[in-house]
Amino acid sequence: MRRSRSAKSTSARTRPRGEVGFGAAALILVVALAGVGAFSVFGHSVDGAIARDAMPHRRSAPGAVGSQAAAFDELAALGRRAGEVAERVERADRVSAQLPAPGSLYGNETLYWNLAKEGTLLFGGQRALLLQVADPRVAAGVAKYSSFAEDPFGRLSRTLDAMVAITFGTPEERTAMLRHLEELHRNVRGRTADGKAYSAMDPRLMFWIHATLVDTALEVEKRFSGKFSELDRARYYDETKALARAFDIPDKYIPEDYAAFQRYMQSQFETLRPSSESREIADFLLRPKVGILPKSAFAPLAWITRDLMPTELRKAYDLKRLAPHERAAVRATELAVRNFVPPVADALVGNRLVRSVVFKLTGTTGRRESILRWAQESGVIPPNVPVPRR
Repeated sequence: MRRSRSAKSTSARTRPRGEVGFGAAALILVVALAGVGAFSVFGHSVDGAIARDAMPHRRSAPGAVGSQAAAFDELAALGRRAGEVAERVERADRVSAQLPAPGSLYGNETLYWNLAKEGTLLFGGQRALLLQVADPRVAAGVAKYSSFAEDPFGRLSRTLDAMVAITFGTPEERTAMLRHLEELHRNVRGRTADGKAYSAMDPRLMFWIHATLVDTALEVEKRFSGKFSELDRARYYDETKALARAFDIPDKYIPEDYAAFQRYMQSQFETLRPSSESREIADFLLRPKVGILPKSAFAPLAWITRDLMPTELRKAYDLKRLAPHERAAVRATELAVRNFVPPVADALVGNRLVRSVVFKLTGTTGRRESILRWAQESGVIPPNVPVPRR
């Protein structure tokens, strides 16, 4: 029976505030992590045949058979692409115990390593990309050359491979990957709709891409972790200059210290004006079409992105301010990630049954052992936790 408007309003007024916030917070956490989780779990275990057999006994109306078959085809294709990403994730798992490698750009004593291994950085992915394409030159290059819209999984996996090799791989792996990226981007050039020239080898654009990642990492850390002091933030920025130099960005384009970096970012926020291509890319990022999932499934993550965006660029993109219930959900998520997720994770990994189930789902014994070693070395679980047998 449909509730009256007055009854609905009364219910909204009397509902405890935390109920809305924390309920939506749980949804945000699921949405934000589901994509990455699907890459390694869903993609690792599901292929087209399994996808078609997943619900063999469901009854369908005669007219719905064709559409259901099409949905299964789309799901199978999604599974195959996610499977390719899962293979890369598995390869990364096999070497995770050896990271950072000897001679890597960042060792395990650096703030860069300690922040990079935290899952909270996933919350900032959309923000960093929106900042990048707010420069019309970057947006034009992405629109013309990038495969992100047609192949988001493949694009993500290749980016992860590249950044792990450059930041935490051996000197030989870092050099080889940097040369490979230079070769790929050498011919990425053209003009924007209003005639401005762009090139992927332009050091000013290269630093802007780098800067968006640094600024977003620090913003996400402040919101979802809050462990860094101002001195830590300055030290973190100083560490990231090594990565900028690895891409041969001249020092004259790299702000000298964290205070200068903040001034550079604020200037960018105030002067950049997104183009029509920027807005099209932003629309895809905030409302992506991934397989058979509805675009609305990613709305909670978009709330976080809108909240993380600098005011100037949020307005330039015509992104609305968060509604009260959206803001409450985001704040509850921040609170949950800061105070609730770590102890719950510790409790779960300390439970033998939970560990057995997780390791069972993640594949081979070698992969389970590599995950365990990584967790032990990262301080997530005690070093004496045994590997559950099958």
